[in-house]
Amino acid sequence: MTNEEVLLKLLPPKTYSDDPDSLTRGDIKVQGDTLDDVEASAKGLLNEMFPDTADVTIVDWERVCALVGGDEMSPNERQDRVVSKLNEKAGIDADHILDVMEPLFGYRPTLHEHESYAEVGDEYWGFAIEIDENEIDPNFDYDHALRELQKIQPGHAQGRIGHMPFRCDDPQSLTDKDLLGS
Repeated sequence: MTNEEVLLKLLPPKTYSDDPDSLTRGDIKVQGDTLDDVEASAKGLLNEMFPDTADVTIVDWERVCALVGGDEMSPNERQDRVVSKLNEKAGIDADHILDVMEPLFGYRPTLHEHESYAEVGDEYWGFAIEIDENEIDPNFDYDHALRELQKIQPGHAQGRIGHMPFRCDDPQSLTDKDLLGS
C-alpha cells in the first residue's frame, strides 16, 4: 500500500472529490509520493548503518577497518571483508573477558557492564571490572592478571582488583570517542 492510499483512507468518506484530477487528490498524491521517497531514503540509510548491508558507505567502513584495495571486489565481497575484520578485533564481550579472568581468580569474578559507554575524561569505557579485596587470594599475582587482561584487550575496560586500579584498551578499537562522533 502506498502512502497516497494510506492518506486517502485517513480522510472521512465523501469529504473530497473522487475525481483523480481534483485539487485535493492532486495534493494527496504529492504528499503520498513525498512520504514514499522519505520512506525509501530511510530504508537506505538503515542499510548503510551496518557493514553487511552497506553500499555507499562501504568505503567508510573499509577506512575505519584500515582495509585497502577493495575497489576491484564485488559489493558482497567488500561487505564480507569488513565484517570479517570487525570480527577479528578484540570485542567488547563480557563472557570472553570473564572466561580469561576465571582461571586467574579460581572463580568467575563480577563484571559490571555499563548500559552505554561511560565517558571518562576524553574517552569512552564499556566495562567496569570490580574484584572485591575479600575475594582475592593472598597469593594473587596482580601483574600477571593485568598482563592477561591486556592480552585480550577488552575494548575500553577499566576497573579495580581489590584496591589496585587498571585500564585496558585496544588502540584499534572502534569505540574511540572520535569514531563515536563526540
